[in-house]
Amino acid sequence: MQSDKILSMLGLCRRAGKLQMGHDMVAKSLYENKAHLVVFSADASQRLKNELKVTAEKGDSKAHFVTCSYSMNDFHYALGYKAGVLSVTDENFAVKLEELFGNDLT
Repeated sequence: MQSDKILSMLGLCRRAGKLQMGHDMVAKSLYENKAHLVVFSADASQRLKNELKVTAEKGDSKAHFVTCSYSMNDFHYALGYKAGVLSVTDENFAVKLEELFGNDLT
């Protein structure tokens, strides 16, 4: 049930234009300090996670990071775009997603 809410909220973010998908778009949103929440798929590489965390530090981003239990295929099925990392660029969506993710934030 909770997973359906998370995927639904991510879909709503996408339809509202507040979701960046894929390495390049997420890195740009972090560097420009627009990202509020970065979501990694379960099968995202450690190299990708480290690279984006360094990008966030360089851009003085205050974004929170979370690794969820969904795979890239789950994101593809729910959002229509296959990506290992997503960023939410709206503060209100990010707050709600943080509540849904619970204690998984880093």
